[in-house]
Amino acid sequence: MSEFVHLQVKSHYSLRSGLPTPKDIVDAAQKKGLKAVAMTDKNSFFGIIKFYNYAISKGVKPICGVDFDIESNLKGLTKGLLLAKNKKGLEKLFKLSTESFIQSGSEKRSIPEQDILNDADNLVCIIPTSSNNLRNLALKKDEDSIVNLYIKYQKAFTENLFIGVSNFSSNGYDPAAAFACNTAKKNNISVVAINDVLFLEKEDHLAHQAKVAIN
Repeated sequence: MSEFVHLQVKSHYSLRSGLPTPKDIVDAAQKKGLKAVAMTDKNSFFGIIKFYNYAISKGVKPICGVDFDIESNLKGLTKGLLLAKNKKGLEKLFKLSTESFIQSGSEKRSIPEQDILNDADNLVCIIPTSSNNLRNLALKKDEDSIVNLYIKYQKAFTENLFIGVSNFSSNGYDPAAAFACNTAKKNNISVVAINDVLFLEKEDHLAHQAKVAIN
């Protein structure tokens, strides 16, 4: 377990769903012997300084990121995880997070897809198989459109593009996720395991459900 890294973890700064504080996330990672852990709040970078400083003090490598809602050329919103590779990547995420709040106003927070494709050198991008665009295309087995989507992101992120997959069944990946992953493999794009961590202990599930219901 010491080599495993959680790449999608939300804190209570994700107001609609996350429960743990940034310190809770780091303490849990340290307790489990993890060398690094990510914090990827929804469209928000508010807790990242507390997370970063506390992780460094505990000897855990902090991976700073944001789970963005993205306005794509297709109808509706999709999502993508962006992780900072370095200081310039952090600055880019701060800028994108701020712009999502300023530009969206009272509407649902989101960023235009082109904003994340511009100046992507210092970022890692993970497209979850659960994201609306990718999943809809995979359900239709529209391989050509999926490849076009992958190519568009590959041009921006090059080797820093990954497809993220979650599995909650003993029967393996669902057909849409499997199709998206197989298409990625054909196009030399690596697949990483992710799970949207919203709470840290099994006993916290009820509190998580209550928070979701309230919001």
